[in-house]
Amino acid sequence: MSGVVLGIDGGGTRTRASIVDGEKVLASAENGSIKRLRVGALAAEEHLRALLEQVYSQAGVNGVRAASAGVASSTMPGVREWITAVFDDFQVERAEIVGDEVIALDAAFRGGPGILQIAGTGTNCIGRASDGGRETAGGWSSRLGDEGSGYWIGLHALRRALRAYDRGEPTRILDVVGCAWGTATLPRSRQTLTAWLKTEMPSRWEYSSKPRLILSSRCCSCVPSCTATTISMAKFRWRGSAA
Repeated sequence: MSGVVLGIDGGGTRTRASIVDGEKVLASAENGSIKRLRVGALAAEEHLRALLEQVYSQAGVNGVRAASAGVASSTMPGVREWITAVFDDFQVERAEIVGDEVIALDAAFRGGPGILQIAGTGTNCIGRASDGGRETAGGWSSRLGDEGSGYWIGLHALRRALRAYDRGEPTRILDVVGCAWGTATLPRSRQTLTAWLKTEMPSRWEYSSKPRLILSSRCCSCVPSCTATTISMAKFRWRGSAA
């Protein structure tokens, strides 16, 4: 197994993984979110196991010496424990599990000082001082914070569209979103609209994808791949423990 290590970038929308041996990338794969608050415990574990099976198969390995996973909501009770249990099943010898904002910070500043504002499915701000100390602001979840995130933009755009609908003002947002949900247009009476929202919408409600339709654009990563950084972190910790 030599110096084979695994890096995982688990955000609110998707999860990416890579396995390397030294400087050689053996495999990379992608699957759905492993954020329990977003997809539920069962789906999160299914996504992680499927991702590991795929990336292990591509790499031709059945275990790794070290792994580093950056995961949204990593501080929630039980998150580190269930991921560690899955890692044990996949013969991960040594692992660390941190927030996805931590690996994003390292991806941007390579372990040096700096401040990073994250704006994706959620929002967060994290900074590192020259002495290595870290501070964060935000990241309080979609219900309590996430201002400026994809979720927040989609939610508030739809709220504004509904207010315009109440005032009889023209808006294309409801039509565009209704089409994305598989209906030509949203129902046009208040009674049928609210009934539709209560019965049809929950199974397909993805606020965070709506800015792509509403703004005809989407966010893109402005920092190097976090997966590469988690691999570097895993390699560093494995080498340090072996020294």
